[in-house]
Amino acid sequence: MFRLAARNLIENKTRLLISVGGVGLAITLVLFFAAVFAGAQGRLTAYIDGAGADVWVSQQGVRTMHMSESALPSS
Repeated sequence: MFRLAARNLIENKTRLLISVGGVGLAITLVLFFAAVFAGAQGRLTAYIDGAGADVWVSQQGVRTMHMSESALPSS
């Protein structure tokens, strides 16, 4: 099976270039989106990391500061 696939790719140079280019593009996209995800994860906690607070207070049920609201009475 492997010999058949290799022979098909080697016989047609255009098919080989397209296949290698497709694999290269796929790897590049995976690395790009992994970097975007890692950067976004780092920025989500930037406010908390830089605030220097010892205690955070929020209403019951709020687990993160990302995409959530918390309202506490001033009393």
